[in-house]
Amino acid sequence: MPAAMRLNPRLFLLGSVLAWLACCVLFAAWLIGNERSRTRDDFTTQARIAYSILTQRAEQQEAVLASLVALEHAMPGNAPVMSNFALSIQHGYPQLVSVERYGREDTGWRMFSTNGGAAAPSRQLDAAADQPGGTAGTQVAVLDDGYRLFRAAGHDVVFALRVSAPALAELAQSGAPSFQSVQMRTADGRTLWRYEHPAAWSPWPALQLEKQLNTRGQPFVMTATHAPLGAGVPWGRLVLGWSILGAAAALAAWSMAQYRSRTLAQRQLRLAQATRINAMGEVAAGIAHELNQPLTAVLANTQASVRWLEDDPPDLVRAREAASGAVQQARRAGAILKRLREFISPHTGAAEAVDLNRVVDDALSLMSETFRQRQIRVVRNMAPNLPTVAGSAVAFEQVIVNLLLNAADALLHVPAPQRALHIDSTLDGPQVVVVVRDSGGGLNAEALARVFEPFYTTKEGGMGLGLTICESIIHEAGGTLGAANVDAGAAFTLRLPVGAAT
Repeated sequence: MPAAMRLNPRLFLLGSVLAWLACCVLFAAWLIGNERSRTRDDFTTQARIAYSILTQRAEQQEAVLASLVALEHAMPGNAPVMSNFALSIQHGYPQLVSVERYGREDTGWRMFSTNGGAAAPSRQLDAAADQPGGTAGTQVAVLDDGYRLFRAAGHDVVFALRVSAPALAELAQSGAPSFQSVQMRTADGRTLWRYEHPAAWSPWPALQLEKQLNTRGQPFVMTATHAPLGAGVPWGRLVLGWSILGAAAALAAWSMAQYRSRTLAQRQLRLAQATRINAMGEVAAGIAHELNQPLTAVLANTQASVRWLEDDPPDLVRAREAASGAVQQARRAGAILKRLREFISPHTGAAEAVDLNRVVDDALSLMSETFRQRQIRVVRNMAPNLPTVAGSAVAFEQVIVNLLLNAADALLHVPAPQRALHIDSTLDGPQVVVVVRDSGGGLNAEALARVFEPFYTTKEGGMGLGLTICESIIHEAGGTLGAANVDAGAAFTLRLPVGAAT
């Protein structure tokens, strides 16, 4: 073979080494670039989750302020109702350090707070009181450990929410603990809170996302940063990638990890978005919850009236009774709507003298068909000649029907012969007491502690609004509604003070 055609071993070795080095460099460049792209995608997804969580919390805070203002307009100066409502709200939102109400007096501002603490300066309260209503009137004051939101309910009453910065930082990082930093500031540049995590030096600039919360009353700006390569350069995969089998194994494992990580992040993002959408339907669901029983009764009475009219000969007596029942329930539905309008209006409706025994009988009549179909034995033990209480008969009937329906639902898991529901009334000093108890097994510790908390429910598909509305109705009438486990079931005790309508 001519010398020119022979392969020089040294040149071959040098060429092979250069080719191997080129492949290593290309593989390293591909792997690092891909890692940076993956980190950027994960960071974007995680930052959007944190943004959705912070936006949701800001919207909840706006809703709490609006509810406090509406409650002040509906029941001005009603400290017990305001205190119970504030405590129930605070239990559901851990970022709220305290719910504060300020009333202007001759000597200055006087504060009521669920957790005590230092009062807001008078100049901030004066500025908040002079602002217009609605979300446009929300004022912000920066604190060392968070911030305070103000909303006026008039020139002499201001509500404030004290928000914890550590709690918000923990919520923002719940889906992305690898953030280098995350902060929130006002539109004019004041820092509300900031969290930083030490990061190793990197030649690449840190990833950053900055976005303004989509709320009118709190247009704060969230800024999050992240390391450009997450945990750093993947030296292990680089070494394995320099061999064919190692590169194939590392690529397969990395691809599977990426698929699972992105799927989980996308599910978390969809969950956060679905939570915000569901919150919009809670108000409509509450009204539907209140109207469901009378509308169902109207339908049942109307169908029964049609059947009796179609008999040969027609049973006019029963048809007339069914038609009268439909009229009564239609009027009850109208009364519920009227009470809802009165609840959100600045003026409360006049109280009437109510016989609770009659209210219980009306509620039992409304639920009789349900009890019959579910084979529930009802034991009625009502004390005669009870004094009247002041309030709304329609509202009290809503409470009793809700308690009876909850008891009936609890008995669905009990064998038919053991399904018993007891309802008692008695006079206990200056109070009329009504107790509804069932044999459905009772409530667990968590449910018993949170049974009146807004949006908490143990029912599949439940709204978590029924008992919250019932407690508000009873508190508005000056009474109490409590829950306890007794014998083999749960008991709900309603207490209302004896009194005539004013």
